[in-house]
Amino acid sequence: MRRVLATGVSPRQVQDALAVCAAFNTTDRLADAFGFELLSPEGFEAGAKYLLKRGYR
Repeated sequence: MRRVLATGVSPRQVQDALAVCAAFNTTDRLADAFGFELLSPEGFEAGAKYLLKRGYR
């Protein structure tokens, strides 16, 4: 942790990064537990088009 803080990262930034990691870890574990399957490449493309059409950038 000292090495990270020595690079100029603030304690708050470290907390934020840890919170993001915890959220992704929880999401991944729940996806595994519920048997979530990823979309096909075509499904991802359709989802991207849907979001872009509605102003997501």
